[in-house]
Amino acid sequence: MQSNSDMHTISYHGSTWVLAYLSFLESPISLDPTALAPIDREALEVCVKGRHFHRKRRLTLCMLLTQSKLCSERFGAEWSFGSRKLEYPSEAKESTTFPPSFYTEFEATFMARVQDQYPLWLPEDEESKWLETLRALPLTVVLWTLAWFLLHGLVTLVFTQTFADTNSLSCKEYARWLNNVVSQFHAVFAVIAGAYFLTSSGEVERLDGRIFGKSSAYDTIASIGLGFTVYDTIYCAVKWRYYQPEVGTIILHHSIFIFAFFLVHIYPCAPSMLAFHSMQLTEVSTFFLNQHWMLEKIKANSIFFFPNGIALVLSFAYRCVVTAIANYMFYLRALSRFEELAGAALPYGLSSFNILHLVYMTVGLATMLILNLYWFRLVVLKAIRTVKDGSKEKST
Repeated sequence: MQSNSDMHTISYHGSTWVLAYLSFLESPISLDPTALAPIDREALEVCVKGRHFHRKRRLTLCMLLTQSKLCSERFGAEWSFGSRKLEYPSEAKESTTFPPSFYTEFEATFMARVQDQYPLWLPEDEESKWLETLRALPLTVVLWTLAWFLLHGLVTLVFTQTFADTNSLSCKEYARWLNNVVSQFHAVFAVIAGAYFLTSSGEVERLDGRIFGKSSAYDTIASIGLGFTVYDTIYCAVKWRYYQPEVGTIILHHSIFIFAFFLVHIYPCAPSMLAFHSMQLTEVSTFFLNQHWMLEKIKANSIFFFPNGIALVLSFAYRCVVTAIANYMFYLRALSRFEELAGAALPYGLSSFNILHLVYMTVGLATMLILNLYWFRLVVLKAIRTVKDGSKEKST
């Protein structure tokens, strides 16, 4: 049974993140906003509106310490925090600010205990890198998009010189052929990069269990993938007559990825990064789809035509399964932690995280699954027709 002297009441206004601090105090805490003087509103506005999260965290902690009775009740010449003792100068006892030395040591001690056990937000070094990546994001997207257009130009040059006689292909088929070759490069890259991230990079172990995270490998791989998606969206929009009737579903599919990319960068949610790289593996079906289309257009009676068709059906089935699993895992790992995610977002002013990320990402993944099931149905029907046509030709 705890005595009344062991109970401490702390004023609580505004920052959910302070709960992390409260949970690590040794004595039980009862939150009572009316028991103590309210936190200074102007300082709270600075805390909420400030851009840098760790600066706001320090302000919040400073306000919590200076505005509560915990200071006078528990702080003497020194304050025991876990196994460490922090010196608290007696002359600062009645002050509204703390000496820098105390402030720095409190910060280090607090973060050493909190960040490992309650990793709500990015560590300070990761946050700095995240802000740098965010500032460079527009230029990064433009450069990778231009890189894919440059590859398209090189493919056009090589194709024209290697296959001088293009009379067998219509303008529509020629335009789609060139784009499919570029798409092949991306499909190979996506599968290799996704497999590397999930198996060999060590990022999965580092991000597993975290709400937010920063991964340089993800930033690079996703930026290259986004560059291709923007390129492909622009190309299909410009050549929309050549992509009828599926141009609408293509642009919808690409739009989901583009929005999700920016969302994961603005709100660096670790489960979304892992889901993205799992989805990358499904690009193996794109490789066989493009290959099937090309073999069909040149009317190749290649020994690879039938095996490629089987691989196409199996890879699309795999695509649907992986999409469904990614959907389920996101619900399991993200939505089940809705309160924790919301609590992590609020102190950074990311209340829109709840709507934009959780709702959009789940709706986006569900839409992806529906599109993949629709395309899988078309692939299966095409395979059945091909088998039937082959049987008729043999019988005649």
